[in-house]
Amino acid sequence: MKLHEFVPPILISLLRKLQDKPTGAQFYSSYAEALSACHGGYEETQLIRTVYEKTRIYRDSLASQTPRVFDLSSLRTLVGLSLVVTDRELNVLDFGGACGTHYFIARACMGDRVRFRWHVIETSKMAAVAKGLEDDQLQFFDSLPRGKEALEKIDLVFSSGALQYVPDPYETLGEMTQCGATALFLTRIGVTRHHAELITIQTSTLSTNGPGALPEGMPDGPVKYPVTFARKDKVEDIIEKSYSLDIRFDEDKQAYVAGNTGIDMYGYFATLRKDCT
Repeated sequence: MKLHEFVPPILISLLRKLQDKPTGAQFYSSYAEALSACHGGYEETQLIRTVYEKTRIYRDSLASQTPRVFDLSSLRTLVGLSLVVTDRELNVLDFGGACGTHYFIARACMGDRVRFRWHVIETSKMAAVAKGLEDDQLQFFDSLPRGKEALEKIDLVFSSGALQYVPDPYETLGEMTQCGATALFLTRIGVTRHHAELITIQTSTLSTNGPGALPEGMPDGPVKYPVTFARKDKVEDIIEKSYSLDIRFDEDKQAYVAGNTGIDMYGYFATLRKDCT
């Protein structure tokens, strides 16, 4: 799947609420309809520039800190990696990983104990800009197939807070489960227990996208993008077609509000079934 104009940057500031109108959130019949009302969405140039600059500063800050300082949200990344690290090398496909924040957290925590081949999958525009942060262990790609082909094997498919921002979460999740990765770790997935998906628009600010505070002199402002809350049962069914669902994390209750509906966040750690290798 090519990630043109739909996966947003990683949103390190967690639990941003959907900004409902007084009469309740407006729902849409399709992702395309919602996107047409967003005037740019995640391809907004200022949004990409903001995430890049904030990540660059965050990377440099981690490298200079003694001791390292992590917030609690970083534990999601570190827990997922701890469940799969068995050697001194780890090959990761990071779907929707923006400018590589999770990689920089992993490197700062694990140092030279683990050598990564960390491939971030992002939108074409984000991937192009983020290449300025590449090093000998981090690369950016604009599609799952390209990121996968550049790895001889995949130890982990990782995704944090991205699945609900693609046009078809079920199709994207299916592609992730067909990468043949040894393990799958998905976190910060907003899903619904309703019988149908909920498609609406999420409003945030530039300052809440990417790690840390806005750089001095960088303007803040609102940004909007479509969000699709998939059905929890269908998400789990897709995972279990190829993977053993080992752990479900009940992460955040009422993390989002869509109209009168509270949306909970979940995480999943799953390992590839022997009959699917």
